Amino acid sequence: PCPGEDMTRSTIEFEDIRLRPMHEDDQELVLKWRSDPELSKWMYTDIKSPSIDLQRKWFAGISARTDCEYWMIEYQKQPVGVVNLAAISEENKRTDWAFYLGITHLRGAGIGSK
Repeated sequence: PCPGEDMTRSTIEFEDIRLRPMHEDDQELVLKWRSDPELSKWMYTDIKSPSIDLQRKWFAGISARTDCEYWMIEYQKQPVGVVNLAAISEENKRTDWAFYLGITHLRGAGIGSK
């Protein structure tokens, strides 16, 4: 997308990285990553009892919101993590962002700087 273009629900590609909208069928993998203590210690939400039903409820909740967007990070055509924009404010032209890599051996490998 170009500056000023609506990025919601878009797929973004560059080099060997692809950001595609998160879908319902990604939730088992996302739950696995969110349940990893090495990742969850940095997250705003704690998962005390991992549950696919609660994960799907979380996904339904974020999918209905207009102030956030979630994408799956794919590297070399494989899902490797999640990136999101939160607290999107069109009025103030601001947002918060976060990302994580669920694939352990790719952490620190420069994926996030591409």
